[in-house]
Amino acid sequence: MRDAIEKALEIEGLAIEHYNELIKRVKDVDYTTYDILQDILVEEVKEEQDLEDILARLELREVEEGEEIIEQF
Repeated sequence: MRDAIEKALEIEGLAIEHYNELIKRVKDVDYTTYDILQDILVEEVKEEQDLEDILARLELREVEEGEEIIEQF
């Protein structure tokens, strides 16, 4: 599961880079497209944060499970 989340994070990062580049290109040329891309970028950043939160919770669970195993000895 961790691998899938890390891969999804990598893809989100690439998408964010892509939208940032597009935003730079259209900033002073096409204001409507600029606004749309900004909205999409906000959503991509939220999705990236959600994935980071999931990964952090997963890591915390792994630590807690490891501590439980140690306590059993």
